[in-house]
Amino acid sequence: MTGEHGIVSVICCFTSEEALAYLADSLDEQTLPCERIFVDNQENRFTSAAAALNYGATKATGDLMLFCHQDIRFKDSHALEDLVTSCDELQIGDVGGVAGAIRAGHRKVTKTNITHSPQEVRYDRRDWFYTSYIEVESVDECVIALRRETWEVAPFDERLCDGWHLYAVERCLLARATGCRALAFDARINHLSVSGTMDKAFFACLRKLVA
Repeated sequence: MTGEHGIVSVICCFTSEEALAYLADSLDEQTLPCERIFVDNQENRFTSAAAALNYGATKATGDLMLFCHQDIRFKDSHALEDLVTSCDELQIGDVGGVAGAIRAGHRKVTKTNITHSPQEVRYDRRDWFYTSYIEVESVDECVIALRRETWEVAPFDERLCDGWHLYAVERCLLARATGCRALAFDARINHLSVSGTMDKAFFACLRKLVA
């Protein structure tokens, strides 16, 4: 778990052991060992991602915390180590990820180099970037990277984000309001999910964030 970067904690809230294996098996193959904090929510102990991830963070000892979905995979043995090296760019208060969104006129543009779906499909070429990271307005929740000090000052907001949506957006809004950054890092990761769900709970959380 230790090295030149210190301890890295991978924190994941999982809903089935079979689903978790997609992430866990890829961690087994990494050159960089990590502390694994797997939060069991198979019996719906937690009612929000914010609560589950905050609980996981209290158990973590890492200098860098990576909050990962259960359906992400590090695609080669150096993928985690290279992402952690890139995360050295994070300052206290910054939020990192592996996919993000920016505004281009009146449109939202995704910026990411990861792949998605079981077939590991790349996003459209216009979404790619060619640097180790790019500043974005918000990161996707498939991977959220925080320095320990950042989380200690401001854990995930369990009041505003009392469900399973927009908790990364809340983090990024807070970062930008305090003069910090949201960064999407180049990463060799696959995310099984193609897109999230925009149900009533999503819009209820959105209304809280814009209030």
